[in-house]
Amino acid sequence: DSFIAMIYERLKLMHDLLAEDGNIYVHCDWRVNSHIRLVLDEIFGEENFQREIIWDVTVLSGYKTIANNWIRGHDTILFYSKNKDRFAFNKVYQPHTEAYLSGFNKVDEDGRKYMVAHKSKRYLDEAVAKGKPYGDVWGDVPSFQQIPTAGERVNYPTQKTEALLERIIRASSNEGDLV
Repeated sequence: DSFIAMIYERLKLMHDLLAEDGNIYVHCDWRVNSHIRLVLDEIFGEENFQREIIWDVTVLSGYKTIANNWIRGHDTILFYSKNKDRFAFNKVYQPHTEAYLSGFNKVDEDGRKYMVAHKSKRYLDEAVAKGKPYGDVWGDVPSFQQIPTAGERVNYPTQKTEALLERIIRASSNEGDLV
């Protein structure tokens, strides 16, 4: 209860300081995640909840494996905007998988590789140039559980990797924004 009361005051202040087109990403321990979601709904409004991001941090070794339960393999990041109708968001893209790209196995009269999907032609060069947007399950950003000897690690208990922060910042801010 005391943690929730303390975090409530801080989240309220963050809401007040946040720009009208701003966003907030909140990551908390699995033990208080549902409580934090209720606090964020109250402060930001349920309508400003944008997404629950699942950060896959699966490490199936060591102490975790002796648990007589499902092995926890993900963290949750809650994404809220201050204003659901006007918030900064830039899709971030990743390269397509080799398995997907191998499906471009037809060649047109100009020598361009393509595939037919949903009754339309898709060209390999366009697919590669565009990339694939990330979804709300991030399994490609390692945590310090997965790379405990990372050079950027400073042993702060809730430190996030630069790669995770870079994705969030790129998606939810524009050049010149205050982060």
